[in-house]
Amino acid sequence: MPEMDGETMLARLRALPETQSIRVIVLSAKGQEDNSRVRRELGADDYILKSFDPAELLNKIAHVLSA
Repeated sequence: MPEMDGETMLARLRALPETQSIRVIVLSAKGQEDNSRVRRELGADDYILKSFDPAELLNKIAHVLSA
């Protein structure tokens, strides 16, 4: 994203009452160590690393939507 990173966007979404319930799955090329921090501190619903299997992404989407 050219104007801000995903962590900033997620923090902004979670800060506003009208957007805090939007489901977010973070897609990142960063290492596994970022997973717990993003989910715990910023409130992502799930996390997936590049390069991923499309079936894995579909499973995560289904899981997040069913929660």
